[in-house]
Amino acid sequence: MDYNYIANQIVLLFMAGRPTTEGIDVREVEAWVKEAHAAIGRQEYFENYKAEAQSTVNGQWLVTITLPITAPAANDPIGYYKAPLVDNFLPLPKNRGVVRVSVADKDYKGKRQLAFISFENYENIRGGSTIKFAGDYFYSTEAKTIYILPACNNQIKISEINVTQAVANEATLNDAHVMLIVSQVMPLMMQRFGRKADMDIDGNPNQL
Repeated sequence: MDYNYIANQIVLLFMAGRPTTEGIDVREVEAWVKEAHAAIGRQEYFENYKAEAQSTVNGQWLVTITLPITAPAANDPIGYYKAPLVDNFLPLPKNRGVVRVSVADKDYKGKRQLAFISFENYENIRGGSTIKFAGDYFYSTEAKTIYILPACNNQIKISEINVTQAVANEATLNDAHVMLIVSQVMPLMMQRFGRKADMDIDGNPNQL
């Protein structure tokens, strides 16, 4: 079972079983499926926290992905090298959606695992002796983006990072998730495409 399969089944259900997708982009439906699954993952996290005071992310939602680092644009208000997180990343409280960040460059000789630091703390201690002992780079997060922060005023000499992050992924899908996804996506289908199935049936009842 994967996202594309679920999206196609939703389209089929919406079209009352007729194998036509005229005017419907399955890719758009698949994007809604991914967003709905991400919302389910986030809700599960809060339910586990409320029931068991469990603040860590269930391992089934964790995926390690290699991300390229890009230089900041001239008009970037933050101004640090960055790597956008994937679209179906689960933004959890206190940055718990990102579990681990490490340098991916094979020829890098320094400390690979990066420690998290908030922007506020980083600006306060940047360039000090304490931060230098912790490694060459740190990371911070904002708006589904990883920012790479140098310990000193050094240039960024790495090009990729490995990020273990909470992500809605096909490996976590189960029957309960699918039912919830369908219940969330069908209203979006109605809003986006109207009652297309009903109108088509009314126009040509022999299609049933």
